[in-house]
Amino acid sequence: MLVAQARSLARSGVHGLVLGALDASGAVDSLCLQEVTAAAFEVNPELEITFHRAIDEATDPLAILDSLFALPVDRVLTSGGKESAVDGLAMIGRLAMRSAGQIQIMAGGGMTAEAIAQAAAYGASAVHFSAKQPWARTIGVDGEMVGLLRHSVDRAMSATAQLTSEETS
Repeated sequence: MLVAQARSLARSGVHGLVLGALDASGAVDSLCLQEVTAAAFEVNPELEITFHRAIDEATDPLAILDSLFALPVDRVLTSGGKESAVDGLAMIGRLAMRSAGQIQIMAGGGMTAEAIAQAAAYGASAVHFSAKQPWARTIGVDGEMVGLLRHSVDRAMSATAQLTSEETS
């Protein structure tokens, strides 16, 4: 079923897939991930692959990241194994250090505009957040919140890039 869904999504024009699979022991289910990504790449070889917060359920997230190096994974979405990414910043930092840019580390889970700079300081090069607001029995997107988050991302990433360039000068 996952293979069929991956092909269907790839055919629909999405830019990427977000997936994750752990086996009963808590290790990456490499066979499953290879099968699903291979099927999707047959349809669209340009897809980006994000390994989702399954890493947060693992007993050893660093070992999970090490396993992902051998797979076609572009980024990892993680809260650092905690309920919120802010609480998991130490692990997010360790993942970013271990990744050394090979796989993008995306902080997600309870992210706020105020937390974006913290996540960037710990090495997250991307953030994932929700701007959903309940409105009259539906859920909509709060445009003002999106603007605030976008501004915070730009400011945090610009400051991080400036620090990086100063360190290499």
